[in-house]
Amino acid sequence: MGEGESVLEDVTFTADNRMILQYAKDNCNQLYVYDTDGNRLSEIELPTFGTTSVSGARGQKELFYSFTSYTTPGAIYSYDMATAKSTLLSTPKLAFRTQDYVTEMLFYTSKDGTRAPLFITHKKGLKLNGKNPLLLYGYGGFNVTYKPHFLSNMIPFMERGGVYVHAVLRGGGEYGEQWHVQARSCRSRTCSTTSSRLPNSLLIKATPQRTISPYRAEATADSSSEPV
Repeated sequence: MGEGESVLEDVTFTADNRMILQYAKDNCNQLYVYDTDGNRLSEIELPTFGTTSVSGARGQKELFYSFTSYTTPGAIYSYDMATAKSTLLSTPKLAFRTQDYVTEMLFYTSKDGTRAPLFITHKKGLKLNGKNPLLLYGYGGFNVTYKPHFLSNMIPFMERGGVYVHAVLRGGGEYGEQWHVQARSCRSRTCSTTSSRLPNSLLIKATPQRTISPYRAEATADSSSEPV
């Protein structure tokens, strides 16, 4: 699979002519089992949108992978190649319940029509009625991918009804080198301009069914390339 829809990040060889391919798609990792002839056999199901890292060796029928998300610290899983089942081995002890939170992935369209992902994380059951405080973060630059990872400082904020939004901006490595290169011609606007536009240009376009008031949003952005 070429660059564009998904980016191949890593290959781990295991037993019985099998290998685990780690892809990045829409700023999240996906794990697939392939045979050495290039046929996709199955997908390793992950808990939610997140980031992974795989460890294994040729000839081993068991491999290990880590997983983290906006509300999940570094959990370690084992994966049995024979049964195609994952088992949670360890996760840090927490003072909150990760299952009480939910992350949604939506897409917004920038000024020139480019589509990019947007992640919204909050407590389950929270009514998104425009009365909740919201922190919006956007990044895109230097061919760097800013994937979902655990944000301990956001937990107290979301426990009190806050909404955390992560917007992917062009300039990173989310969709391969071309995604980064295309944004380099859009550097005429500054990062501060990007930040000021984010609440209106992202939230209203991406979530028209929701009434999250832009004036209640605190926006931060880092981008060496393109504002939305």
